[in-house]
Amino acid sequence: MNSKKIALLSHALLVLLATAAGTTATRQIQAAANVVIWDTGSRFADTVDTENRAGWKAVPSELFVFEADPPKAASDPGYYGREYAFKGDAVVENHNLAAVFWSDRGRVILYSKPDAARSSASSANNGPGKKILELTPLQTKFQPGRITRCEILRNAGDEVVVEASFSTRGSEDVSAVFSFGRNEIVEIKPAGKMKGVTLLSPVEYTVVPAFVGDDLIFSAAGYPSSDALAIPAENVFVGLLQGEGDEWVMTWPKGNQQLNLRLAAGPQGRRVIESIDFENDGQSLYLAALSAPGIWHREELKPAYLEKDVALTWKRPFAAKWRTQLTEAGVTTAFAFRESGTMQMIFFAFRIWRTLIDIALRGTSSRVANHPSPNCCRRQASSRATIR
Repeated sequence: MNSKKIALLSHALLVLLATAAGTTATRQIQAAANVVIWDTGSRFADTVDTENRAGWKAVPSELFVFEADPPKAASDPGYYGREYAFKGDAVVENHNLAAVFWSDRGRVILYSKPDAARSSASSANNGPGKKILELTPLQTKFQPGRITRCEILRNAGDEVVVEASFSTRGSEDVSAVFSFGRNEIVEIKPAGKMKGVTLLSPVEYTVVPAFVGDDLIFSAAGYPSSDALAIPAENVFVGLLQGEGDEWVMTWPKGNQQLNLRLAAGPQGRRVIESIDFENDGQSLYLAALSAPGIWHREELKPAYLEKDVALTWKRPFAAKWRTQLTEAGVTTAFAFRESGTMQMIFFAFRIWRTLIDIALRGTSSRVANHPSPNCCRRQASSRATIR
């Protein structure tokens, strides 16, 4: 075969690779190790429909397939690639989560996939999971904003990094870098002009885990006359969502961060947590969304329970270290679940962190030197539950 035919064959092969990029990435996401970034083809308008993926295309990691002469670009040592231009909205997905960069609303929507979907080989076809929260910069909270640009900084099989630029009328444009790996943790690093983020989520209770002493639990119902509540969180914060099936956890390195709950009157006069405002002090924050039926539970103590052992209908959805908090007549007592399964009367049960196998592999964050990583915080929380 002469050199001309070899060149033509190579060209045809690379063109075929470009055409099949979406199919290849779809197969890749079925492997637990992969992260995929999608281009939806057209922007979401008033609503986000992630079930219909007819126009979606996976963005290949090697963008030279889009060049006029892919073989030449691939063989050129001076080729530094091109910037990918999204035709629609950007969506990042792995087996634990999905994140939608909603351009027309200037928000990033985080979805959590339940444990059952994560273990399924076909979870990529089961949709993005359940919506957990929406994130927007503090500067754009009170007026409509837009995501004007999404730039892919890294697109590899085990990591995707996207820089999103946010714009709103009357304010300076701000940006943040979102890093996704193979697990449920998202690192968010706001740029200098971005003072923090607002999290919009149907949170019923918030928890400040304490490594010494009892955890602090807050609900809007406990503050009927307040519109804002400053939370004394050091570097871990948990949001328990309505329905007892979802939660999210936020961690951050040591600094002068500020955390505030915004409270409001909800349907039927019920007090709700409208949003969570976080001033990041110029540092990264880490978010993890977790879903499972009964991931947390609240049980009201009734008079008929007095002097009796009462079995709950609630069951632990998976093996983990679980914490219980009993509140009675204004007195709070916290203790760990007994491994024997002895019946206990429970006011509040929730899982702070799930112990993962990679705790043993990395104890500190590779992105923030010498600061506790989310996995490190998980280990501390689980250890505390064990020794109490």
